[in-house]
Amino acid sequence: GNAPVVTNTASTSVINGISKINTATFSISVYPNPTENNISIKTQVSDEMLAALKDVTGKMLQQKTFSKQTAFDLSALSSGMYLLQVKDQRTGVVVMKKVVKE
Repeated sequence: GNAPVVTNTASTSVINGISKINTATFSISVYPNPTENNISIKTQVSDEMLAALKDVTGKMLQQKTFSKQTAFDLSALSSGMYLLQVKDQRTGVVVMKKVVKE
C-alpha cells in the first residue's frame, strides 16, 4: 500500500541537523547473539528507550530503560530463543530482535 501521508509536521524534530519524522524507525545492534551470558544492546538514537526481554510466549522476563546502550544478563535463563523489544519512548516506535541463549 501507499505510505501514510504525514500532515502534522509539528511532530518533526531536527536532531543534529537531520530531520526525523516521528514514524522513523531506528536500528539496534545486539551482541553477542547467540550468547551464553550477557547481551549488549546499542542504538544510535539518544531518546530514552525501553528494552524488554520476553520469552516466545510474550512473558516479560526483564526490562529496563536506557539511552544509547544497555545490557541484559541471560545467564539464569534456559537455552532457547527470546524476543528483545526495544521501544523509543519519545516516538513509540518499536524494534524487535530475536536473541538465542545457548
